[in-house]
Amino acid sequence: MSRRLSLTVAAVAVALTMGGGPAAAQMAPAGPATTPAQQAANKKVVLDFIREVFEAQNLDNADRFIAKDFIQRKPGAPSGLDGFKAWFGPRFKPKPVEATLKSPIVEVLAERDLVFLMLKHQHPHPEAPGQTYDSYWFDLFRVRDGKIVEHWDQALWPKPKPAPAP
Repeated sequence: MSRRLSLTVAAVAVALTMGGGPAAAQMAPAGPATTPAQQAANKKVVLDFIREVFEAQNLDNADRFIAKDFIQRKPGAPSGLDGFKAWFGPRFKPKPVEATLKSPIVEVLAERDLVFLMLKHQHPHPEAPGQTYDSYWFDLFRVRDGKIVEHWDQALWPKPKPAPAP
């Protein structure tokens, strides 16, 4: 494993486990060794998933990319293909699938059966009208047999919505 990839994977592992809890305790062991061709195929699965499911907000495409027994490590989100669809269904409004990715991918790394993504997002600056700032989001996917079987990100447990005033 290259030094750069080792440091990146180590940083992601530390970030993912900082919150502790059940998801951190249940991290699966590293998968089997893979060839560069398998790693490239795994990257393609993840990037196509981002483009065809997330960017297009199209759950009809999810079956091609997500295993039925998918494990979701996002706090509060259900596992399984059906859980994925139930979680994102109300949030998605389907659009046509674009030929190329629109997401600002900064880095895609693959090692064994893991694919790591770093995405850049630009936001309006809350203290400087008309200006923006960048934030970076991280996702880690486990890919087996051409399907995503596990996912981690830096998400926190969703805050409960305040009860309506009486």
